[in-house]
Parts: sequence; C-alpha cells; structure tokens
Amino acid sequence: MTNFVEVANGLRFPEGPVALPDGSVVLVEMMGRCITRIMPDGTKQTVAEIAGGPNGLAVGPTVRFIYATTADRFPKQFIRA
Repeated sequence: MTNFVEVANGLRFPEGPVALPDGSVVLVEMMGRCITRIMPDGTKQTVAEIAGGPNGLAVGPTVRFIYATTADRFPKQFIRA
C-alpha cells in the first residue's frame, strides 16, 4: 500500500507540474489563472499571473517555462524567476 503525503493545499485546479532541482515544484493553476511554485516546505509563491486558463507547463531549452492557456492559440513563455 502506498502512503501519500500532502505537500500543498488550496490550489485551484493544478496542472502540468514541473519538478526543479532544488526540490520545488512549479505548476499552473487553471482556475487561479497563475503559475505557482511550491517549495519543499509546502510554502507557495505566485510566479506569474496569466489571462485565461493555463492548462499545461513545461521547461523549454533555454531555462524558460512554456505554458499553454485557453486565452490564446499559441504557447507563451517567460524567464524563470
């Protein structure tokens, strides 16, 4: 049997989690319209606010995150903070 550990709560429809080398996880909150970073201790940090409903996240080749959103037809990117 697998035991699960809650690392964060209060997220608004999280999708596209990306694990970073420092142990944090960055994800989009579709209903929160933002990109959120969850630190290893469970604290949350808003990285960016986004129009529309972000629903996917990936790391690009130049240390950027690329996200998809329902507000546009083309993926967007921003420099990691």
